[in-house]
Amino acid sequence: MPKIILLLLIFCLSGCKNERVEQRSEKDRLVNDYIQKYRIMAKTEQLNSGIPASIKLAQGILESKSGTSELAIKANNHFGMKCGRLWKGVKYTSNSDEWDRNKRRMIARKSCFKSFASVELCYSAHSQLLKQKRYKKLFELDRRDYKNWALGIQKLGYASDPDYAKKIIIIIERYHLDELDKD
Repeated sequence: MPKIILLLLIFCLSGCKNERVEQRSEKDRLVNDYIQKYRIMAKTEQLNSGIPASIKLAQGILESKSGTSELAIKANNHFGMKCGRLWKGVKYTSNSDEWDRNKRRMIARKSCFKSFASVELCYSAHSQLLKQKRYKKLFELDRRDYKNWALGIQKLGYASDPDYAKKIIIIIERYHLDELDKD
């Protein structure tokens, strides 16, 4: 009897492990598809604005779940850009994970997001956002210094997630996005 239980346990564990590998490879496929689809756009924005293509792609991958999030699909918003009081364009309301400092965890909250007619317009708007005075110090950094760009974006308040920079850096390094920052 114990041999049967042991065999079942081994079978279950190997199946579970394969399922995790399949999930990871599906995630990698989605990320790689996103990179192939938007890398030229990110590189063009780098040339026009000075924002590293690696940062733009990593933020897009993280914020849009590689283009599969509701916000990316329904509002062409790949960067989680919120409306703000001055936004005059189309709005899209959705839940957003926000860091709650008191509870020390992410909390889902309804938020107003910018909606774009195309992903190209979203990428351009993201560049305009980072060119604002609030993020001015980023442009003192070397474009190839993706780690300090990621840390700076977090420090300057782009996202409430305390691990935001770490997540961006992991994406850049895992998918070698820093290669895009070179001339």
